[in-house]
Amino acid sequence: MSNIKIGCQGYTWEMVWDEWGGTVEDVFAAAAEAGYASIEVSSWMLEPYFDRPDALVAELNKHGLEMPVTTLAGVLTEPQQAEQTIREAQALMAFMRDVDCPQLVFAGGNFLEDVDIPRDVQFNTMCETYNRIAHMGADLGILVGCHPHSHHGTIIDSPEDYDRLMELTDPAAFHFGPDTAHMQRSGLDVPASFRKYFPRITHVHFKDCDADGNYVMMGQGVCDFPALLRLLEELGYKGWVMAEEESEAAGKNPAKAVKKNREFLKSLGY
Repeated sequence: MSNIKIGCQGYTWEMVWDEWGGTVEDVFAAAAEAGYASIEVSSWMLEPYFDRPDALVAELNKHGLEMPVTTLAGVLTEPQQAEQTIREAQALMAFMRDVDCPQLVFAGGNFLEDVDIPRDVQFNTMCETYNRIAHMGADLGILVGCHPHSHHGTIIDSPEDYDRLMELTDPAAFHFGPDTAHMQRSGLDVPASFRKYFPRITHVHFKDCDADGNYVMMGQGVCDFPALLRLLEELGYKGWVMAEEESEAAGKNPAKAVKKNREFLKSLGY
């Protein structure tokens, strides 16, 4: 029996949030209807529940969903703004503990072009910030990690950057959430990187892209998901694989796109 569980990443709605006009409760409902067992959303989407955690637990239970992780965006690469991010993370992790959400993932760090701080120094500040938050999380029973992205402005965007991230963060406290499409777009060998960084992996995003780096529906690009699932099984991964969709089709109809991805993963036996 597999220890891999399949969840839904909510960025599919987040990327078209203003045009879409729905609510986080609509996201929960769509993920459940599509057959997912869990949901991951950015922390700002949970703000209506920050002062009523019991209501969030009830809403998730209504849809039969777990929330194994939430994502926090914040400036990590400039000291003063990083301090604000640390305060936000500390408050968020206390809330997460109340709603039984065990893992906080940061959406990578961005290189700030409008400050007079060299890239290497910004990178070091980011890793120092990650370590501080990770140690706070450990005290609260919350896993803390990073999900590097490949969007414009990212500061983790090459195999060398991934290696440096691992070297400068505490392996006992700071974890890794690889994203297949972002790794592909950043020039990494995805299966080799999964194997290389596996001791740090506590969370996985499956997303697809074509050879030019354009996001496409899962199974239509260059990411070999059957092989990656076999690899995760071989390595003994026990945790969530979150299906994420950023393609043009997803922007037009998020619910339909995530349902199609769920059907794809079911066709692979998951």
